[in-house]
Amino acid sequence: MIEIIPYVPEAFTAYSFAETGLRVFRVVCLLFGIISVNSILHGGFFYMVAGTRDKDQTVAWDSITKGIMGSVVVIVIFSVTTVMIQTIGERGWG
Repeated sequence: MIEIIPYVPEAFTAYSFAETGLRVFRVVCLLFGIISVNSILHGGFFYMVAGTRDKDQTVAWDSITKGIMGSVVVIVIFSVTTVMIQTIGERGWG
């Protein structure tokens, strides 16, 4: 039988459990980053469409503000996670 995908035993043990978990968490952070940038774009679009309606402008600014705060939080968490992955990789924890 011909193997289409060769079995590599080291592929499953390349990273420690903690490092793999942090990498998965970092991907989740990227998804939240996409959502927060989408919130900024959504608020900007509704601000342009609001015209002179004060309530709609306030809702749009709230969406933009929440998107910016979310982006900052995601950037900080992503940075901390990246530093932790590098530390684990250097010291060989887990």
